[in-house]
Amino acid sequence: KICIRNNYIVGDAKLWVDYLDLLEYYWKDLKNVKYVCPADLRKVHDKLMSRKQKEIMKKTFEENKKQIGKNQKHYLKAKKHFFGLIFSEKNISISVIESVKEFLVEGCYHNHCVFTNEYYKKQNSLILSAKVDGIPTETIQLSLENFEILQSRGRGNKASKHNKQILSVMNKNLHHIQNRMKAA
Repeated sequence: KICIRNNYIVGDAKLWVDYLDLLEYYWKDLKNVKYVCPADLRKVHDKLMSRKQKEIMKKTFEENKKQIGKNQKHYLKAKKHFFGLIFSEKNISISVIESVKEFLVEGCYHNHCVFTNEYYKKQNSLILSAKVDGIPTETIQLSLENFEILQSRGRGNKASKHNKQILSVMNKNLHHIQNRMKAA
């Protein structure tokens, strides 16, 4: 309603929802137009995400290690039947992210919120990493309810120049993920 009242058009809904999650994390007023309708959504999202990443990194090594280990147990239990899935075509390879530590590395490499917003806890999503010539290029979120690709983001939460090819490889191989779900 705040957006409608202020004629605010959300250009990137996924980014905006992630931004709202960050606002909620920092106890910002979600009814305040100043926060909900930013002039530069990407800039404020990236600023809050960077702030949260720095806070996470400031935790002691042992706290991080213990927390990652605890989350890893839950992640392993929920997603282990997808581990080992790799799709390749030409110079593109896509694989399931298999550890919470990989989420951290992926989020830091691409400077996006796959780790800070705890995508490893999302029950109805599967997160994959796409590489081109062995270089991390995009992180993919797939709905396990309807097998729709929810987002595929590279550095700075933007689609890479290989986005269409990555999505094509994903779409051609969705049946492998569906088969793993049936077998689980």
